[in-house]
Amino acid sequence: MGLVENEFIKFMEKFDAHSFEIILNGEKHLIGEGEPEFSVTFHKVPSLGELMESTSIALGEAYMNGDIEVSGSCAPARRPL
Repeated sequence: MGLVENEFIKFMEKFDAHSFEIILNGEKHLIGEGEPEFSVTFHKVPSLGELMESTSIALGEAYMNGDIEVSGSCAPARRPL
């Protein structure tokens, strides 16, 4: 794995409130602890500059462009009242 990919994984580790899996170049990386709630496959890694400027916009644009795919649910489970 190259420098860009390694730095990208390190950057994404700060988003560990919910355990998830990143699939990058066929390799799986667990972010957080426990069973992953969802997985994100990256076909193209967003630039670190874009991620640092606005992570949500960079990832949203990557999703809309087909550069990433999400499997599973990113939404927290609702508990019955």
